[in-house]
Amino acid sequence: SHIGWRKEAKRLLLVMTDQTSHLALDSKLAGIVIPHDGNCHLKDNVYIKATSMEHPSLGQLSEKLIDNNINVIFAVQGSQFHWYKDLLPLLPGTVARQIESQAANLNDLVVEAYQKLISEVKIQVDNQIQGLHFNITAICPDGSKKTGMEGCKNVGYNEEVLFNVSVTMKGCDTTGGRKYAILKPIGFNETTIVNVQKSCASQYGDSARHNRVWADETFSDGKQSHCSDNNCSSNRDTLPSERCRRHQDQPICSGQGNCIDGKCFCYKNKLGKVYGKYCEMDDFSCPYHQGNLCSGNGECEAGKCKCFAGWEGDRCQCSLQSAKHCLNSKGQICSGRGKCVCGKCECTDPRSFGRLCEYCPTCNKACEENW
Repeated sequence: SHIGWRKEAKRLLLVMTDQTSHLALDSKLAGIVIPHDGNCHLKDNVYIKATSMEHPSLGQLSEKLIDNNINVIFAVQGSQFHWYKDLLPLLPGTVARQIESQAANLNDLVVEAYQKLISEVKIQVDNQIQGLHFNITAICPDGSKKTGMEGCKNVGYNEEVLFNVSVTMKGCDTTGGRKYAILKPIGFNETTIVNVQKSCASQYGDSARHNRVWADETFSDGKQSHCSDNNCSSNRDTLPSERCRRHQDQPICSGQGNCIDGKCFCYKNKLGKVYGKYCEMDDFSCPYHQGNLCSGNGECEAGKCKCFAGWEGDRCQCSLQSAKHCLNSKGQICSGRGKCVCGKCECTDPRSFGRLCEYCPTCNKACEENW
């Protein structure tokens, strides 16, 4: 609000320096031990807390940059460039560039850095909820998948990045209550609020005879057993939620559905259909080629491309007509020593080589018989 940025503006901060920056704990040498409060203390463009308050930490800087949608360009001269470059993984939405003497390359530097910033799309979970794990996968325009905070790079104008977000509950907070998390693309004003309500059902008392607590680790109402005088009417041998796991170390309903009374109900997904007993299958997780699922030459079933007639390959990217490029003069595919992949031979016999795997000095029968 002090700067006067418009709400819809892309907020860019240019920092030009030839020195390192002070961070938290540096002020202790001067006897200043009060931690920084995260607020701005400027008066007439002069910082007024230099002698009474610690410098901000990297965590505070990162938080403020994200909360205020600010991208930073560090234009650094001299040997200090690598100091700022090492900070970049800790400060989302920042880039560092070397500036020449007299700032001769300043214009080109800012344009190039800005283009890099706007071509990167990353998402972060703000207001993280204790006991919940958010697993984020970005599906980039070229079809590649990036997990966690890696995001997509070189995203062009009017191109779309899709994010697949699954939420896993590590434990059951019996206090219940509705909470929320915020999914926020770094450097952008848009946010998505995820409302979460944990539903936990205690199915055993706390007596010595029944010292187990059962929890339905779902985000929907589970079926509860009725307990009185430390006795429960449930005759179940396993947790209902455990019956929704394909394997013990995997998330409930593969992270793609709700577990209700031991049965998975798969989420609806704008990318396609999610199905299977454990919601373990879908029709959109197949590999992409040139931005198209299964190259546009097949259908996705259970994570694998099922190619249309006339196409082959793990992405259905190869026309069967390309196999003619793998035939030798005798009509053999890759001289009988390899397989044809998209019109190119991949030699399976380690002794052979050549475009058609035609060269194999030690492959004659005499050598084989006397080896």
